[in-house]
Amino acid sequence: MTIASIVSSFIDLIQKLIPVVATLAVVVFFIGIVQYLYATSQGKKDGPKANMLLWGLIALFVIFSLWGILSVIKQILIPPGY
Repeated sequence: MTIASIVSSFIDLIQKLIPVVATLAVVVFFIGIVQYLYATSQGKKDGPKANMLLWGLIALFVIFSLWGILSVIKQILIPPGY
Protein backbone atom coordinates (compact mmCIF):
# COMPACT_ATOMS: atom_id res chain seq x y z
CA MET A 1 0.00 0.00 0.00
CA THR A 2 1.53 3.27 -1.11
CA ILE A 3 0.99 6.76 0.19
CA ALA A 4 -0.75 7.68 -3.07
CA SER A 5 -3.32 4.91 -2.62
CA ILE A 6 -3.93 5.91 1.02
CA VAL A 7 -4.42 9.57 0.05
CA SER A 8 -6.64 8.55 -2.85
CA SER A 9 -8.88 6.38 -0.68
CA PHE A 10 -9.08 9.13 1.98
CA ILE A 11 -10.07 11.73 -0.61
CA ASP A 12 -12.61 9.32 -2.14
CA LEU A 13 -14.17 8.77 1.29
CA ILE A 14 -14.46 12.50 1.94
CA GLN A 15 -15.89 13.10 -1.54
CA LYS A 16 -18.56 10.47 -0.87
CA LEU A 17 -19.51 12.15 2.42
CA ILE A 18 -19.69 15.68 0.98
CA PRO A 19 -23.10 15.25 -0.76
CA VAL A 20 -24.62 14.03 2.52
CA VAL A 21 -23.23 16.99 4.46
CA ALA A 22 -24.26 19.38 1.66
CA THR A 23 -27.81 18.02 1.82
CA LEU A 24 -27.88 18.69 5.56
CA ALA A 25 -26.62 22.24 4.98
CA VAL A 26 -29.35 22.84 2.38
CA VAL A 27 -31.97 21.53 4.81
CA VAL A 28 -30.68 23.87 7.54
CA PHE A 29 -30.74 26.76 5.08
CA PHE A 30 -34.36 26.07 4.07
CA ILE A 31 -35.42 25.63 7.70
CA GLY A 32 -33.87 29.04 8.32
CA ILE A 33 -35.85 30.50 5.41
CA VAL A 34 -39.11 29.06 6.73
CA GLN A 35 -38.41 30.31 10.27
CA TYR A 36 -37.44 33.74 8.98
CA LEU A 37 -40.58 34.04 6.87
CA TYR A 38 -42.75 32.83 9.74
CA ALA A 39 -41.17 35.31 12.18
CA THR A 40 -41.54 38.12 9.64
CA SER A 41 -45.21 37.32 9.07
CA GLN A 42 -45.71 37.44 12.84
CA GLY A 43 -44.20 40.94 12.90
CA LYS A 44 -41.14 39.89 14.88
CA LYS A 45 -37.56 40.99 14.26
CA ASP A 46 -35.36 38.55 12.34
CA GLY A 47 -33.18 37.71 15.40
CA PRO A 48 -31.65 34.23 15.48
CA LYS A 49 -33.55 33.06 12.40
CA ALA A 50 -31.25 35.09 10.13
CA ASN A 51 -28.31 33.32 11.75
CA MET A 52 -29.53 29.97 10.43
CA LEU A 53 -29.63 31.41 6.93
CA LEU A 54 -26.13 32.78 7.27
CA TRP A 55 -24.65 29.60 8.73
CA GLY A 56 -26.37 27.49 6.08
CA LEU A 57 -24.82 29.60 3.32
CA ILE A 58 -21.40 29.53 4.99
CA ALA A 59 -21.61 25.74 5.36
CA LEU A 60 -22.53 25.32 1.69
CA PHE A 61 -19.66 27.56 0.61
CA VAL A 62 -17.14 25.65 2.74
CA ILE A 63 -18.44 22.24 1.65
CA PHE A 64 -18.33 22.98 -2.08
CA SER A 65 -14.96 24.72 -1.76
CA LEU A 66 -13.57 21.66 0.02
CA TRP A 67 -15.00 19.44 -2.70
CA GLY A 68 -13.24 21.46 -5.40
CA ILE A 69 -9.96 21.69 -3.48
CA LEU A 70 -9.92 17.91 -2.91
CA SER A 71 -10.55 17.31 -6.61
CA VAL A 72 -7.62 19.54 -7.54
CA ILE A 73 -5.34 17.88 -4.95
CA LYS A 74 -6.32 14.45 -6.22
CA GLN A 75 -5.57 15.42 -9.83
CA ILE A 76 -2.21 16.94 -8.91
CA LEU A 77 -0.89 14.42 -6.38
CA ILE A 78 -2.38 11.13 -7.51
CA PRO A 79 -1.12 9.73 -10.81
CA PRO A 80 -3.73 8.28 -13.20
CA GLY A 81 -4.57 4.65 -12.55
CA TYR A 82 -4.86 4.76 -8.76
